[in-house]
Amino acid sequence: MMAIKAKELAQQLGVSAATLSLVMNGKPGISDKTREKIIKEMNNLGYGYLVKNPHNEPQIQNTIGFVIYKNDGKMLGLNSFYPLILDGVESTARKYGYNLVIINLERADIEQQIHYITDANCVGYVIFATEMQDNEIDYFENLGLPFVLLDNYYNGRMINTVKVNNEQGCYLAAKYLIDMGHRRIGYLSSGLPINSFIERRNFSKRALASFGIMDMEKFTYTIGYPIDQAAEGILPVLKKHKKSELPTAFLVDNDLVAIGAMQGMKEFGYQLPDDFSFVGNADRPISSLVEPKLTTIRVPQERFGSEAVFQLIQQLQNQETSFTRVEINGELIVRDSVKDING
Repeated sequence: MMAIKAKELAQQLGVSAATLSLVMNGKPGISDKTREKIIKEMNNLGYGYLVKNPHNEPQIQNTIGFVIYKNDGKMLGLNSFYPLILDGVESTARKYGYNLVIINLERADIEQQIHYITDANCVGYVIFATEMQDNEIDYFENLGLPFVLLDNYYNGRMINTVKVNNEQGCYLAAKYLIDMGHRRIGYLSSGLPINSFIERRNFSKRALASFGIMDMEKFTYTIGYPIDQAAEGILPVLKKHKKSELPTAFLVDNDLVAIGAMQGMKEFGYQLPDDFSFVGNADRPISSLVEPKLTTIRVPQERFGSEAVFQLIQQLQNQETSFTRVEINGELIVRDSVKDING
């Protein structure tokens, strides 16, 4: 029989060259059902001799998946700290002897894509679930594999979760503004239905109330996301209200909302932080590059990813029947966007 190139054989079989390589070399990364089907077709074509593990001997399953789940991509497409999270995921997986495979899933095609997880022979996986909404978690629960939810949660589900401690971060932000003399404090919302953003608004209101400031909702405005939309969205607020009618400082959904609002205010003619002060949330790299540099809440992103993998491995090794929600604390990073108005 004449020699055939792997690429040509893959085309005949209707599979990718990468998938064919996994079969030919007896490597994990696809489901047993898919492997058996391809080997059978190769045998029928007379190319079964190319398979180094023709009997499909059991492979050691030590692969965990890092699933990047996108709904509309507005958040994750702008998630500049994603590489730091991935660093923590990779290093912790290696530490415990697990291989890592990265799997991208889109909500619009989830019913066709969900099998990517089982095809990769994952023994468990971490879902980067910032954009997950409603009952979209059902697709993953139905797989019957252990998983940990990262940056999201479902109170009504028995799921292991790792998330930001928004209550603590919002308290730090509110207290700093109050320590700097601010008493009329508002909130700028993105308008996105992200659990973490909803939490930040609620916890900001609660934190301010603990200091006797009860009117945050009066000064709460939805201005859009990310920077350009927020810059445009703050303009109607500035046109409708005189400076004396607005708060002296704002808490926000995240840094990009704050930076957009700051940009719009400067274009409108205001001076920052003399006219308005801001505390962001997330410490995006751009926060230290804008003028004024943005005071914000930083969450250690490597720890974020590392903790999610650790929780998954605990679940795999100990077969726990109880579940946990781990919250990662943040720290206040003081820069130049808050004016001291004491005295």
